[in-house]
Amino acid sequence: GQVQVTNCVFLKNACCGVTISTCSGVTFSNNIIREQSFVMDNTPGNTYLNNIFCHPSPIAGGNIAINNIYGIHPDSIFVNGSFPVYNTAGNYQLRPSCSGNNAGTDGTDIGMYGTTEPFKAGSVPVNPHIRQKNIPSVTDGQGNLNVIIKVGAQQQ
Repeated sequence: GQVQVTNCVFLKNACCGVTISTCSGVTFSNNIIREQSFVMDNTPGNTYLNNIFCHPSPIAGGNIAINNIYGIHPDSIFVNGSFPVYNTAGNYQLRPSCSGNNAGTDGTDIGMYGTTEPFKAGSVPVNPHIRQKNIPSVTDGQGNLNVIIKVGAQQQ
């Protein structure tokens, strides 16, 4: 169908060695596909725009490929990422020397820190959220319930 996969990070497909398989009509843009071995299987009719590939020639015939970056060494992409499993303590921002900086279709970085609404460290949303709460199960002698709730939000 008309699926769009944008500003994602594909670390590795641990299942079968193929990162993208059996799909068509998909537009992949501004993604980082870190797999160095066989990346795609049975994927005709897709569009690949401004992606980073560690594989030197991952896109098969029958696809559209524009402004992609190929053959990037995996260790030269992220500041401090964990592989092949995502780790919340890792820093998946692009290294200053990475060719994906400001190389997305919208002029922002390729990967999850691109777009006008980039990923927030720790997955903390911009909207207010509860950081701490203390709600007793009983009231005091006057019938009051002493509730303490602390909220916070990240800056945009």
